[in-house]
Amino acid sequence: MDTIERVSRIEQRITELDAGKEIDAKHINVLLAVEQQQQFAAEWQRQQQLRLVKKPAVLNTYETVHKQAAALLARCNASAVRTKPEQATLLKLQAKCAAAIERAHAEIKKKLKKRAALAEWLDRTVVDVDSIVLDNANQNSVLHFNTVLNDSYERLPILVTSKNVHKQVSQEQRFGWQTKRDIRLQFLNQTLDNLNANILDELAKEMTARVFMDAYFGAVDDKKNAWAEANAALQRNGFKRMDTQYSVGMNKRDREVRAMEAALLKQIEAAMTDDEREQLALSREYDKAAGWKG
Repeated sequence: MDTIERVSRIEQRITELDAGKEIDAKHINVLLAVEQQQQFAAEWQRQQQLRLVKKPAVLNTYETVHKQAAALLARCNASAVRTKPEQATLLKLQAKCAAAIERAHAEIKKKLKKRAALAEWLDRTVVDVDSIVLDNANQNSVLHFNTVLNDSYERLPILVTSKNVHKQVSQEQRFGWQTKRDIRLQFLNQTLDNLNANILDELAKEMTARVFMDAYFGAVDDKKNAWAEANAALQRNGFKRMDTQYSVGMNKRDREVRAMEAALLKQIEAAMTDDEREQLALSREYDKAAGWKG
C-alpha cells in the first residue's frame, strides 16, 4: 500500500482500538515495520515479566493491620448513637479503631525506615498521624470522633495490590502495566506521527519508485537494458540516477556516492509491492542472463 493509504489505514485501526474493537494481529503487523514488530514482541514479553513481580512478604503484617483498621472504621460509621448505651458502645469501638490506625501507621513507618524502596507498593506518601484522643461526651462529640478517625485513616497508605476501592493508585498504574492493545496503539501512533512528519519524503520516494519501475518493466518488455532505461527515465523526470555499477578504479568520493545511491535504491525497493519485488527479481535474472550489468 502507498503512504496515503497506509496513513488512512493506521488512523482507522487507531480509532477501532480506541473504541475497544478486537483486531487480529495480522491486520496490525501489516502496518508496522519488521523492526517495530520485533519491538512489540519484546515489549509484551517485558510486560509479562512485570506481572510476575510479587508484593514483598514483609508488607503482609501492615496489610493485615490496615484491614483491621478499615473494618473497625466501617463498624464505627455504621453504629447507632441515639441512646447513652449506644454512644458508650460506639466509644469503645472507636478506641479500638484508633488503636488499629496507630498500629498500622507505626508498622508502615518501621518497614519504610528499614527499606525505603517499599514505598513503591503504597498508593500514597506516608505522613504523620497525630495521636487520637477520645473522651466521653455527648452524641455530637461521639459522631465527631468518627470524623477524626476517618481523617486519620485517610492518611494511611493502601497497598497498590489491594482490592480496596479507596486506593489512589493501582498496581497497573504504579508499575506501568500495558495490555497488547495499549502497546499496539503506542506503536501505531508512533508510526502515524513519523509518517505525517515525513510524508513529503515518503511520497517523493514512492514517485521515484514508480517512475523507475514503470520504465524498468517497459524496457524488459521491449527487450532493452532495463537498468539503463530506468535510470534515464529518472533523469528525465528530475530524479537522480540509481546506478549500481561499481568500478575498481573509482576514487573514494565516487565510491561514497555509489554507496548512497545503492542505499536509496533499497529504499525504492522497500516502497514496492510484493508483486513488483517478484517481477524485479525475475528481471534481474533476465538482465544477468542477457549480459547486462546493473
